[in-house]
Amino acid sequence: GEADEESDEESEVASRAGDYNTDGSDDDDDFQGREEQLDQEEMELEQFDEIVERVLANDPTLKQVVLDNREEITGKRHKIEALWNALVSNRHVERLSMRSSNITDEEA
Repeated sequence: GEADEESDEESEVASRAGDYNTDGSDDDDDFQGREEQLDQEEMELEQFDEIVERVLANDPTLKQVVLDNREEITGKRHKIEALWNALVSNRHVERLSMRSSNITDEEA
């Protein structure tokens, strides 16, 4: 009777409370995923700057530059043009790879 109706109402309210995420994940998972993506992007920016600095310094241990699968080829301090300019005078880099990277003809 009456207890069953209350139980049904509580179940419906509880199920509606969980309907905010259509993909079944909770907000903490979404936030952590965005945070990890930002960490990855930050790391790529820093890595690019470090690569440009090493190319500029003509680092003899840097034989190849691999920038595959990047959405943007840039850093915090250096842009792609800095890499091109650094490569002109570098005597050690033998290989540059930018497979599956988002680079335009103008940037190349």
